[in-house]
Amino acid sequence: MSENSVNACPKCGGKMDDGRVPKGLNWFSGYKSTSQKHFSFEVNFERAKACLDCGYVELYLDPKKLMSKLESKE
Repeated sequence: MSENSVNACPKCGGKMDDGRVPKGLNWFSGYKSTSQKHFSFEVNFERAKACLDCGYVELYLDPKKLMSKLESKE
């Protein structure tokens, strides 16, 4: 995969800018699989990308952290 295709917006083809979720805000949102136990915590977003043309945003989490939550399921 070329560097241009990695940095291209999947919606409009524009340039994606690398970023992050601010430390204070990453505790207010996260991803929780429907397969996780009811009382387990979400996995926080660690990285983000935003399209400089259309504003589309992608959020990324640590897949190892998510897998550990799914594996600890009773």
